Amino acid sequence: MKKDRLLAILLLLLNKGKITSKELSNHFEVSERTIYRDIEAINLAGIPIVSKQGKNGGFEILEGFKIEKSFFTSNQLNTIITALKGLNTVLKDWQIDEVINKLSLLNKSSNSPSKRKNPIFINLLPYSNKSLLTNISRLKNAIEENKTVEFYYTDSKNESTERKVEPYNLILYGNSWYLYAYCYKRNDYRNFKVRRIKELKTLNETFIPRKCMNEIEWEEMWKKDWGIEKPTEITLEISKKAKSKAEEFFGTENLKENEKEGYTASITYPIDDWVYDFILSFGENIEVISPESLRNIIKEKALKIYEKY
Repeated sequence: MKKDRLLAILLLLLNKGKITSKELSNHFEVSERTIYRDIEAINLAGIPIVSKQGKNGGFEILEGFKIEKSFFTSNQLNTIITALKGLNTVLKDWQIDEVINKLSLLNKSSNSPSKRKNPIFINLLPYSNKSLLTNISRLKNAIEENKTVEFYYTDSKNESTERKVEPYNLILYGNSWYLYAYCYKRNDYRNFKVRRIKELKTLNETFIPRKCMNEIEWEEMWKKDWGIEKPTEITLEISKKAKSKAEEFFGTENLKENEKEGYTASITYPIDDWVYDFILSFGENIEVISPESLRNIIKEKALKIYEKY
């Protein structure tokens, strides 16, 4: 949608400072003529964007321009504040606190007639996992100070290796935190699940940041990582006893009643430890119909659990 693209262009200009029409055209997959029309629309909205020619030219917001308070409505400010508060339940960053305080003051002085508080509350704090919070805090500091870190990492096959990395980004993906870093052991970029990091140490040595991926490139790398185990269509039968839990995970629209007075659901997901744990969490209230290979793995795991008792 055009409105979404205009806002995205504005955010890119705020973040990068200067960007060419060709870069914008490639980024949004539209013609440069469309980009010029978008820039004109932003100018007409009251945000002055100037075009500079030459080798280092491009579009940029007029120097000295300040966004007025009315740029955000009271509800929009509440939404931003809520999101920042949720993030800070984990990061505990004084700079985020400062931004929240400034936005709160701006909201109090807003002339917007809407003063209703945001009905959404966000808490990303993991249950009783102090080591995870400590590691996230240490990694954040190491990223900001360009310091290398060392740790032991346990992979999905339960194999532990010692790693030394250049940390670049902390990513909250789904309900898990990941570290995106350059690994000296693999001589390449890697994603590390923070929950699997043990004995984390920040070293007293700094590094010169390499050409780091942008968000789009990181998403492509993420998809490639998941490609190690290609997503597979999994068909499950679920009893009525587990209906509420099934609806929570699959959504009501994805559950279909079957002849066994239960429900059938299909998911497409890489077959890995998460899938095994997820299926076993339903206990006797679930059955894998396909693929046969997954059905056999669950059967073996269930037998091993049975033998323990």
